Amino acid sequence: MFARFVTFTLLLCCFPALACAEIGSIKRTVGQAFVERENKLLTAQSGMYLERRDILVTGPNGRLSVTFIDNSRFSLRPNTILSLAAFQFNETTHEGSFVVDPVGGGVAITSGQIVGNRPDAMRVRFPTMVLGIRGTRFVVKAGVETYLTPETVPPTLVLFPDEPDVLNETDPQPKSSAIAVLDDRGDERLVIDTPYSVFAGATADGSLSVAPADIERSYALTLGFLPPPPSNYILYFGYDSTQLTAESEANIIRILADFGSRAGADLLVVGHTDRSGTDAYNDRLSLERALQIRNLLISLGVDPARVRAAGRGEREPLVSTPDGIKEGRNRRIQVIVR
Repeated sequence: MFARFVTFTLLLCCFPALACAEIGSIKRTVGQAFVERENKLLTAQSGMYLERRDILVTGPNGRLSVTFIDNSRFSLRPNTILSLAAFQFNETTHEGSFVVDPVGGGVAITSGQIVGNRPDAMRVRFPTMVLGIRGTRFVVKAGVETYLTPETVPPTLVLFPDEPDVLNETDPQPKSSAIAVLDDRGDERLVIDTPYSVFAGATADGSLSVAPADIERSYALTLGFLPPPPSNYILYFGYDSTQLTAESEANIIRILADFGSRAGADLLVVGHTDRSGTDAYNDRLSLERALQIRNLLISLGVDPARVRAAGRGEREPLVSTPDGIKEGRNRRIQVIVR
């Protein structure tokens, strides 16, 4: 059925060392949903890990949802092709970029940590325009009914209200965000920053007037297929120690229950320190603490392939302090269930 499927080659700078690194995982699928990898078309399954250079494909009755390692969440509509070749993310520094080139039915996106680190680090690219993503939840329709027909309709963008940022420990409230329509040089042509705004390339200024209730109804299925927001659990250590407090040990049970309740779930364990050591020491200590919790979760039955560890050092303090100051609230572990 998919013998006519064409691989879209992107002219990108390739990094062989990262080519097979895990960049996300599939959470749910229905109908015809596939991953093209090394010229082989694989049936997409819940829990399946994704690599750079993979291409996601949905057929006429297919849908597919993904959570990436930066906690971006995608929901592909039917008849969509999406290449993942342009994904890069460093789990220690949160530096990265993601260029999305959807072809066909379209995709709903809730942006993640890539967007939070640098404006326009995530871009959605079409032949007729480029969108710079600045932290938001939105749907793009690629403007073509099927990937087997040439593009004849300009793309459409719908901006939705943001969700609370559950991974932001100091300020989880939704942030004002925007999408910039960029020209060929990357300069702003138009900024869309009002929830329920609809932008269509076919109109003079791009804007359309549509009632919010009609928009929610039109895109309910696509938005509803997005993976649920991640959960965030905090564990604490003593100073210069990898020993959990008694209260944090009890929290491990909640983490395991949450993990077991989610389709295709995975865990990210992130270590943090205070500012009492050097940058290099704190990076090393934060990773050691994260690895200890990873090993603990594995000993309690979690598949090693489903739990990652990263160290953030002193980059994300809960409490701001001068350099060199000991602060117990900053010596912690985040366990993210997604």
